Amino acid sequence: MANHFENDKNLTTPSHHTNTSASNPAIYFKTTSIIALFVIAVLAITNQTVNYNILQNYITESNIISIAGRQRVLCQRITKDIMIIANQAQISADSSAISKKYKNDLINNVKIWEKSHYALQAGDDELGVPEHHHSENLKKLFHQINPHFDNMYRLSFNFVEYKFSKEITQKTIDEILKHESVFLEIMDNIVKEYGKEIMQKLQHLKTIQLIMFLIMMIVLIVEGVFIFKPMVKKIENYFLKNNKIKAELELAYQESISTQEELKQSNEELNVINESLEKSKLDATTALQELSDNLKYAQYIQRAFLPNQNVVLSQFAGGFIFNRPRNIVSGDFYWYTIINEIKVVCVGDCTGHGVSGSLMTMVCMALLNEIVNEKRCTSPSEILKQLDLHITETLQSQQNHENRVNDGLEGVIIAFDEKNQSVAFAGAKSSLYVANAKKGELIELRGSRYPVGSFEYAGMKSYTEERIEVMPNDWIFLSSDGFKDQIGYVNKKKYLGHNFKRLLKDIAMMPTGMQSEALDREFKHWCRSEAQTDDILIMGLKV
Repeated sequence: MANHFENDKNLTTPSHHTNTSASNPAIYFKTTSIIALFVIAVLAITNQTVNYNILQNYITESNIISIAGRQRVLCQRITKDIMIIANQAQISADSSAISKKYKNDLINNVKIWEKSHYALQAGDDELGVPEHHHSENLKKLFHQINPHFDNMYRLSFNFVEYKFSKEITQKTIDEILKHESVFLEIMDNIVKEYGKEIMQKLQHLKTIQLIMFLIMMIVLIVEGVFIFKPMVKKIENYFLKNNKIKAELELAYQESISTQEELKQSNEELNVINESLEKSKLDATTALQELSDNLKYAQYIQRAFLPNQNVVLSQFAGGFIFNRPRNIVSGDFYWYTIINEIKVVCVGDCTGHGVSGSLMTMVCMALLNEIVNEKRCTSPSEILKQLDLHITETLQSQQNHENRVNDGLEGVIIAFDEKNQSVAFAGAKSSLYVANAKKGELIELRGSRYPVGSFEYAGMKSYTEERIEVMPNDWIFLSSDGFKDQIGYVNKKKYLGHNFKRLLKDIAMMPTGMQSEALDREFKHWCRSEAQTDDILIMGLKV
């Protein structure tokens, strides 16, 4: 009686009940048939889904071709707007009389043109262009067209911002027309390449449809041979194996109870581990917050050492300071003072960036105060020489050669004599740039090839001093190498010196007050989502 009761109890267990239902011959036959038909249905649905996806891809590609074709029209519109604006400027002889409508049309067309250009390469949900992988031919064509696009984009915005003159306007138009013709030719090739790829995908669609049909026929034959025929034999064997399966299920049920106990114990151990991990996470979060607070306080201290930006710029006819640290604190710094009516300005780039670089900037500014303000030295070359001597003595005092600190800085120092309209210059692995806005010229004065500090060049260093005459409204630019070394988003290469000089020449021709905004716009356009490489500091002073 007890054994009978135990057997009934076992039959009511969930796992045994499920197995009994699932292995019943009628249910097994029904289930197997449903599975077989389900496989056929899945294949049919898959076939339709593949067709739908390919057609959707065809629609998307058609949209891309439409956008690519529109790029040609927008390019021609931009050139047309510029020609109209130039004609109005020459007729009225006053840039303020240029039709505001054509200016707005030009700006709107350039923005749409830019958005579409980058959408074709990187995708844009708003324009219905997904992110996709181009063929090697398309990559090569976009690589060829990008420089012409960048030049037309830059010239179009500069054309709106510049004060118009006949020479500048004609030069700009000629350059735009040159890049336009090449842009239109390459864009024609891009449209043709897209069309070629769509035709290949249509042929691919026909091949897929044929393959799916063959697969469905093979599946039908395989199901008949390997499913329905063996099914009859399996039903016969079911009754013979049923008792053995019940015994195995009972054993499995008992093992599952034992496993549940083990899992319960494991869960308790995991809870202890989780509590320990939560505590470690809290400790790490607290430490990170403390580090962030320390860096912000270090930034406050570093800013306290820097001269007041408004005070410095008020000593000149105009100017700007474009300061963009890579981290919270910076290894770049600027410094200013007046000695006997000589205005001494320094821009330095210390070894490293972040905390290590910021500590070095405070050492350098303290030494500059001693050399210039206390010793009354105004010769840029002598200042660099004294600065090199002090830094070497301060940081390289260890007797052991292997333990010596190889830190220092690169930088530019000028001494501006406003009365005589002259600038004395000396540089340590840095250049000074002087721009004449009226002539549209930019002069680069190269500094010494030696840095300040660093025991690597011990006994070899020399800093040459040059003097140059300047005129009212000339611009003097001092900078670190951060902007030139910035990696670009498009070509993954540095900005480099020739592009930097072109940029300085362009902003020198802009009205005072627009330089910082132009630098910020060019920096964002160049790097986009690319991470900042180094600290950046550019100081522009108008005579």
